[in-house]
Amino acid sequence: MFSDSPTTTDRFMRVLDDDGIRISEATAVELAHQVCDALDRKPDMTKADVVLVTAIHQNLAPKKAGTFVGAAIGAYCPEYDDRPW
Repeated sequence: MFSDSPTTTDRFMRVLDDDGIRISEATAVELAHQVCDALDRKPDMTKADVVLVTAIHQNLAPKKAGTFVGAAIGAYCPEYDDRPW
């Protein structure tokens, strides 16, 4: 039986699309996992630190990078949702 409910990746991509972030699904998921990996490796890293790095490396405006990082955390590493900004 197939489910029509959206997957985690579907919801993640919808957030990006709703904010006008145009990126392939494969690239977006890979980058999202890089966000989570960075938070894994550096326990003192804030979300703002990750946003800055993402903005620079992906040539995104800070607001869009913030959306991306927030969506990545929400989808793939929610244990970091309470990490300070």
